[in-house]
Amino acid sequence: MQEYPSPSVTADVVVWLVRENQPYILLIRRRHDPYGGYWALPGGFVEITETCLQAAQRELFEETGVMNVPLEPLRWFDAPDRDPRKRVITMAYLALLRPRDAEVLVRAGDDAADARWWPLSALPPLAFDHGQILTVARAHLRRRLLGEDLGSRLLPEVFTARELRCAFSAALGESIRARSVLRLLCAAGVVERLGRGRYRYISPSGGVWPYW
Repeated sequence: MQEYPSPSVTADVVVWLVRENQPYILLIRRRHDPYGGYWALPGGFVEITETCLQAAQRELFEETGVMNVPLEPLRWFDAPDRDPRKRVITMAYLALLRPRDAEVLVRAGDDAADARWWPLSALPPLAFDHGQILTVARAHLRRRLLGEDLGSRLLPEVFTARELRCAFSAALGESIRARSVLRLLCAAGVVERLGRGRYRYISPSGGVWPYW
Protein backbone atom coordinates (compact mmCIF):
# COMPACT_ATOMS: atom_id res chain seq x y z
CA MET A 1 0.00 0.00 0.00
CA GLN A 2 1.32 3.42 -0.97
CA GLU A 3 1.98 5.80 1.88
CA TYR A 4 0.62 8.63 -0.26
CA PRO A 5 -1.90 7.29 -2.82
CA SER A 6 -1.77 9.21 -6.09
CA PRO A 7 -4.96 10.41 -7.83
CA SER A 8 -5.44 9.89 -11.55
CA VAL A 9 -5.71 12.87 -13.90
CA THR A 10 -8.08 13.36 -16.81
CA ALA A 11 -8.79 16.12 -19.33
CA ASP A 12 -12.30 17.10 -20.47
CA VAL A 13 -13.25 19.47 -23.28
CA VAL A 14 -16.27 21.76 -23.65
CA VAL A 15 -16.67 22.42 -27.38
CA TRP A 16 -19.04 25.37 -27.76
CA LEU A 17 -20.49 26.10 -31.20
CA VAL A 18 -22.83 28.87 -32.35
CA ARG A 19 -25.30 27.44 -34.86
CA GLU A 20 -28.80 28.49 -35.92
CA ASN A 21 -28.56 31.47 -33.52
CA GLN A 22 -28.10 29.33 -30.42
CA PRO A 23 -25.24 27.62 -28.58
CA TYR A 24 -24.55 23.93 -29.12
CA ILE A 25 -22.32 21.62 -27.07
CA LEU A 26 -20.45 18.60 -28.46
CA LEU A 27 -21.18 15.48 -26.38
CA ILE A 28 -20.27 11.82 -26.64
CA ARG A 29 -22.30 8.83 -25.48
CA ARG A 30 -20.16 6.71 -23.16
CA ARG A 31 -19.59 3.16 -24.32
CA HIS A 32 -18.41 1.78 -20.96
CA ASP A 33 -19.22 2.02 -17.25
CA PRO A 34 -19.33 4.04 -15.15
CA TYR A 35 -22.22 5.94 -16.69
CA GLY A 36 -22.37 3.60 -19.69
CA GLY A 37 -24.95 4.98 -22.15
CA TYR A 38 -24.87 8.46 -20.61
CA TRP A 39 -23.82 11.53 -22.54
CA ALA A 40 -20.64 13.29 -21.46
CA LEU A 41 -18.01 15.79 -22.50
CA PRO A 42 -15.20 14.39 -24.66
CA GLY A 43 -12.20 13.51 -22.54
CA GLY A 44 -10.16 10.83 -20.85
CA PHE A 45 -7.12 9.91 -18.84
CA VAL A 46 -3.81 11.74 -19.25
CA GLU A 47 -1.04 9.38 -20.31
CA ILE A 48 2.26 9.41 -18.43
CA THR A 49 4.11 11.11 -21.31
CA GLU A 50 1.48 13.79 -22.00
CA THR A 51 0.59 17.22 -20.76
CA CYS A 52 -3.06 17.84 -19.89
CA LEU A 53 -3.46 19.94 -23.03
CA GLN A 54 -2.02 17.18 -25.21
CA ALA A 55 -4.39 14.67 -23.61
CA ALA A 56 -7.36 16.97 -24.22
CA GLN A 57 -6.43 17.37 -27.89
CA ARG A 58 -5.89 13.64 -28.34
CA GLU A 59 -9.10 12.57 -26.59
CA LEU A 60 -11.14 15.14 -28.49
CA PHE A 61 -9.86 13.77 -31.79
CA GLU A 62 -10.15 10.09 -30.83
CA GLU A 63 -13.70 10.40 -29.52
CA THR A 64 -15.19 12.94 -31.95
CA GLY A 65 -12.82 13.43 -34.90
CA VAL A 66 -12.51 17.15 -34.11
CA MET A 67 -8.97 18.49 -34.29
CA ASN A 68 -6.95 21.68 -34.71
CA VAL A 69 -9.22 23.87 -32.58
CA PRO A 70 -7.82 26.29 -29.97
CA LEU A 71 -8.37 25.03 -26.41
CA GLU A 72 -8.50 27.46 -23.50
CA PRO A 73 -8.02 26.17 -19.93
CA LEU A 74 -11.00 26.57 -17.59
CA ARG A 75 -10.05 25.13 -14.18
CA TRP A 76 -9.45 21.98 -12.21
CA PHE A 77 -12.37 19.92 -10.86
CA ASP A 78 -11.27 17.85 -7.89
CA ALA A 79 -14.25 16.79 -5.76
CA PRO A 80 -13.15 13.53 -4.07
CA ASP A 81 -16.27 11.65 -5.18
CA ARG A 82 -16.59 13.00 -8.74
CA ASP A 83 -15.65 9.60 -10.25
CA PRO A 84 -17.09 6.42 -8.68
CA ARG A 85 -14.10 4.32 -9.78
CA LYS A 86 -11.32 6.08 -7.88
CA ARG A 87 -9.88 9.48 -7.03
CA VAL A 88 -9.77 11.38 -10.32
CA ILE A 89 -8.93 15.05 -10.86
CA THR A 90 -9.79 16.60 -14.21
CA MET A 91 -8.59 19.66 -16.07
CA ALA A 92 -11.36 21.19 -18.21
CA TYR A 93 -10.79 23.11 -21.43
CA LEU A 94 -13.04 25.30 -23.60
CA ALA A 95 -13.09 25.48 -27.39
CA LEU A 96 -15.23 28.24 -28.92
CA LEU A 97 -16.02 27.61 -32.57
CA ARG A 98 -17.11 30.37 -34.90
CA PRO A 99 -20.34 30.34 -36.95
CA ARG A 100 -18.36 29.48 -40.08
CA ASP A 101 -17.21 26.29 -38.29
CA ALA A 102 -20.84 25.15 -37.92
CA GLU A 103 -20.37 22.38 -40.47
CA VAL A 104 -17.64 20.67 -38.47
CA LEU A 105 -18.21 16.94 -38.96
CA VAL A 106 -18.06 14.73 -35.91
CA ARG A 107 -17.66 10.97 -35.76
CA ALA A 108 -17.70 8.76 -32.70
CA GLY A 109 -14.57 6.75 -31.94
CA ASP A 110 -12.54 5.07 -29.20
CA ASP A 111 -14.63 4.98 -25.97
CA ALA A 112 -17.51 6.94 -27.55
CA ALA A 113 -20.51 5.01 -28.86
CA ASP A 114 -21.92 8.18 -30.44
CA ALA A 115 -21.03 11.86 -30.81
CA ARG A 116 -23.32 14.74 -31.70
CA TRP A 117 -24.10 18.41 -31.15
CA TRP A 118 -26.73 19.18 -28.49
CA PRO A 119 -28.45 22.57 -28.03
CA LEU A 120 -27.48 24.05 -24.68
CA SER A 121 -31.17 24.57 -23.90
CA ALA A 122 -31.99 20.86 -24.26
CA LEU A 123 -29.08 18.84 -22.91
CA PRO A 124 -29.56 15.22 -21.80
CA PRO A 125 -28.57 14.03 -18.28
CA LEU A 126 -24.77 14.16 -18.11
CA ALA A 127 -22.21 11.81 -16.59
CA PHE A 128 -19.94 12.65 -13.67
CA ASP A 129 -19.87 16.38 -12.79
CA HIS A 130 -20.03 17.48 -16.41
CA GLY A 131 -23.11 19.61 -15.76
CA GLN A 132 -21.05 21.61 -13.27
CA ILE A 133 -18.21 21.92 -15.78
CA LEU A 134 -20.65 23.33 -18.35
CA THR A 135 -21.94 25.87 -15.83
CA VAL A 136 -18.38 27.06 -15.19
CA ALA A 137 -17.68 27.12 -18.94
CA ARG A 138 -20.70 29.31 -19.61
CA ALA A 139 -19.73 31.78 -16.88
CA HIS A 140 -16.16 31.85 -18.20
CA LEU A 141 -17.36 32.41 -21.76
CA ARG A 142 -19.67 35.23 -20.69
CA ARG A 143 -16.87 36.94 -18.76
CA ARG A 144 -14.45 36.62 -21.67
CA LEU A 145 -16.92 37.83 -24.27
CA LEU A 146 -18.17 40.81 -22.29
CA GLY A 147 -14.88 41.96 -20.85
CA GLU A 148 -11.99 40.73 -22.96
CA ASP A 149 -10.93 39.85 -26.49
CA LEU A 150 -12.66 36.50 -27.06
CA GLY A 151 -15.37 38.15 -29.13
CA SER A 152 -12.86 38.56 -31.96
CA ARG A 153 -13.42 34.86 -32.69
CA LEU A 154 -17.09 35.46 -33.44
CA LEU A 155 -17.01 38.77 -35.29
CA PRO A 156 -15.49 40.09 -38.53
CA GLU A 157 -12.48 42.38 -38.19
CA VAL A 158 -14.78 45.41 -38.52
CA PHE A 159 -18.26 45.03 -37.04
CA THR A 160 -21.35 46.95 -35.92
CA ALA A 161 -23.23 46.99 -32.62
CA ARG A 162 -25.97 44.89 -34.20
CA GLU A 163 -23.47 42.25 -35.34
CA LEU A 164 -22.00 42.11 -31.84
CA ARG A 165 -25.45 41.78 -30.24
CA CYS A 166 -26.46 38.98 -32.60
CA ALA A 167 -23.19 37.07 -32.20
CA PHE A 168 -22.96 37.36 -28.42
CA SER A 169 -26.64 36.65 -27.80
CA ALA A 170 -26.44 33.55 -29.98
CA ALA A 171 -23.26 32.33 -28.29
CA LEU A 172 -24.54 32.74 -24.75
CA GLY A 173 -28.17 31.88 -25.31
CA GLU A 174 -29.29 35.11 -23.66
CA SER A 175 -30.09 38.67 -24.72
CA ILE A 176 -27.11 41.04 -24.73
CA ARG A 177 -27.26 44.88 -24.68
CA ALA A 178 -24.66 45.71 -27.28
CA ARG A 179 -24.25 49.39 -26.43
CA SER A 180 -23.46 48.63 -22.78
CA VAL A 181 -20.98 45.93 -23.79
CA LEU A 182 -19.28 48.21 -26.30
CA ARG A 183 -18.93 51.00 -23.74
CA LEU A 184 -17.15 48.58 -21.40
CA LEU A 185 -14.92 47.14 -24.13
CA CYS A 186 -13.99 50.59 -25.45
CA ALA A 187 -13.27 51.90 -21.93
CA ALA A 188 -11.04 48.87 -21.30
CA GLY A 189 -9.09 49.50 -24.49
CA VAL A 190 -10.13 46.19 -26.01
CA VAL A 191 -12.29 47.63 -28.79
CA GLU A 192 -11.92 50.88 -30.70
CA ARG A 193 -14.62 52.97 -32.41
CA LEU A 194 -13.93 53.58 -36.10
CA GLY A 195 -16.83 55.91 -36.79
CA ARG A 196 -20.08 55.44 -38.71
CA GLY A 197 -21.18 52.84 -36.16
CA ARG A 198 -18.24 50.53 -36.81
CA TYR A 199 -15.84 48.94 -34.29
CA ARG A 200 -12.89 46.57 -34.16
CA TYR A 201 -10.85 44.71 -31.55
CA ILE A 202 -7.35 46.01 -30.87
CA SER A 203 -4.36 44.46 -29.16
CA PRO A 204 -2.75 46.03 -26.05
CA SER A 205 0.07 47.31 -28.26
CA GLY A 206 -2.37 49.07 -30.56
CA GLY A 207 -2.46 46.55 -33.39
CA VAL A 208 -5.50 44.64 -34.56
CA TRP A 209 -6.19 41.33 -32.85
CA PRO A 210 -5.67 38.41 -35.26
CA TYR A 211 -8.99 37.03 -36.48
CA TRP A 212 -9.23 33.37 -35.56
